Order: sequence, then C-alpha cells, then structure tokens
Amino acid sequence: MVLEKLKALCIDMQRQNAYAMAFSAYINGHGFSCTFSIANVPYHLYVTTLGLAPFTIDFEISKFEIVTNPILSGEEYRQLCKYLNLHYDKDNPFRPVNFLYEINKKSPLKYDRKAAVHQCELVRLAVNSHLRQYDEDEVDKVYFCGWKTNPSGKKVTVSNYRKTLQYFSKEEADMRRKLNQSSCWTSNPDEERLDLLNQYISGDSIVK
Repeated sequence: MVLEKLKALCIDMQRQNAYAMAFSAYINGHGFSCTFSIANVPYHLYVTTLGLAPFTIDFEISKFEIVTNPILSGEEYRQLCKYLNLHYDKDNPFRPVNFLYEINKKSPLKYDRKAAVHQCELVRLAVNSHLRQYDEDEVDKVYFCGWKTNPSGKKVTVSNYRKTLQYFSKEEADMRRKLNQSSCWTSNPDEERLDLLNQYISGDSIVK
C-alpha cells in the first residue's frame, strides 16, 4: 500500500521549499482537518476531527509504502472509531492503515501557498496530539521565545524536544539537546523571538 498522493505532495513541497500544508478530507461523511509537515524526518500527518470536541492524531510517516498499521494508543483508536460511528466487528475490525490510505486519497498533489501552515500551528498540533505529555499551562504556549540552559540534573524533555522540532531542524534540536538547552515558549505572539528565528534562517546557528 503506497501513499501515492502524499508522496507526490511531498515532492512538490520540497521543490517549492515548503514545510507544511493543510487540506481537508471527508471519510464516510465525517470531516477532518489534515496538516502534512515535512519539516523533519519522519514526516508528520496531523489529522484533526471537527466539531465541539476535536482531537488530533499524529501519524508519523518515515516512508510512503505502508505495510503495517500505524501505532495508535487505545484511546486514539476508540476515539477515532466513535467519531467515524464504527461498531466493533471481529470479522472486519477497523484498521488504521486503511484509514490513513483513505486520507491519502484526499490529499492534493500540488502545494498551495494559500494553505501554508505557520510553525506555531505545527507546535499546537504537536501538543494537541500528545496532550498527556504537557502541563495544562503549556498547551497554548506555541510561540518560540528563546533558549534556556537547564540546571545540573535536569534534561531536555521529550515534550520540549517535540516542540523544538516544529521550528528547527533535527540537527539544531539535537545540538541544543546535547548542550542541555531547552526551547522556551509563550502564548503571546508579540513575545515571539523573530530575531533569533531570522538568525537561524540566515544560517547563523550553533550547528555548522
């Protein structure tokens, strides 16, 4: 099973130096907001339900040929089945790999700048798809505002590293983790450190 449309979209995004794009999908009449991010490998397809109580599932895509079911938690599996109005059938159980392939079929083939996704929204999706790993006061902090060196005995957390990857390359994130520097985040867009981001984009980074 090959995710042919997502693969084509990825190629076009790389050609245009784009890192993330949103598109909508309807599966059996149920709507989803999808965001495909190729900022780092593995790629991420964030699939969010619609309605009053939306939830987001993060599908990691390391290659476009899928031979096994994506790994979903029991809660994610149950939530998705409930949203799709599926009932348990032991002879034909719901398979996430088939759902992922259906989402793939709804993917556009070409990148559309109008559907570009800002990095802060990628952070929000990364957090929402792993809510159990974040304190409540961290959920809305999606704007990068600098770095801090952790004290002795404290390391960069998995949740902080995940946020970092939404704004920076894996090489940069790994180097910061090696230096034991955590990224800092704020809920106020006016406090975003655009000077540091521009410095990074210009190539003036700790990673050479």
